[in-house]
Amino acid sequence: METNNDKKLTVVLGASPNPERYSNLAVNRLKAKGHPVVAIGKRAAAIGDTPVITAHPPLEKVDTVTMYLNPGGTERIL
Repeated sequence: METNNDKKLTVVLGASPNPERYSNLAVNRLKAKGHPVVAIGKRAAAIGDTPVITAHPPLEKVDTVTMYLNPGGTERIL
């Protein structure tokens, strides 16, 4: 996945459509600042206009990965 701007891609693992979750806040704030974001979560959903996907596609030019996972969630990812 490539971006059309100069800002670097951030991947949010454990993304949640629940507005009370920090992952949701992170996605919204990153998008508000114009950063490209890939949100990966347990269930397909959306955070605003950002889809939360369940697959882990190969990504290129990733600058930052943020993880909002409990210990059980990390076993699924790693």
